[in-house]
Amino acid sequence: MALDYDDDYDEPAYRPRRRALKPSGLGIVSFVIAVLVGLGEIILLIIAGIMESRTPGGMDENSTEAMILGLLLIGGLVVSFFGGVLAVAGLVQGERSKVFPVLGLGFNAMIILGVIGIIIIGLLIG
Repeated sequence: MALDYDDDYDEPAYRPRRRALKPSGLGIVSFVIAVLVGLGEIILLIIAGIMESRTPGGMDENSTEAMILGLLLIGGLVVSFFGGVLAVAGLVQGERSKVFPVLGLGFNAMIILGVIGIIIIGLLIG
């Protein structure tokens, strides 16, 4: 097939279509982890706030409920770190779309930084 050139721009008038890249499976898993963990962390913080406001004198830091909430927050942090590792693995995959790995990496990083920030604020206040 002969290519016709436009006189003004010296580039081919016919351009072959680029194939759509397949989505990265690791990136999709990372994104789903970020969404689920993010929602879970928000729900845990809402529960902690409700428990704090309904308990006279505030929630006891040594109570079983407070320890479970803290462990669940830390567990979400660990799962989010794992999601970030999957996002990086999705970014280095060749011939795959990078949309979901980038979103997964960004959201997981925000979750990690947010939970660490909340922990630091809690330590400074308490």
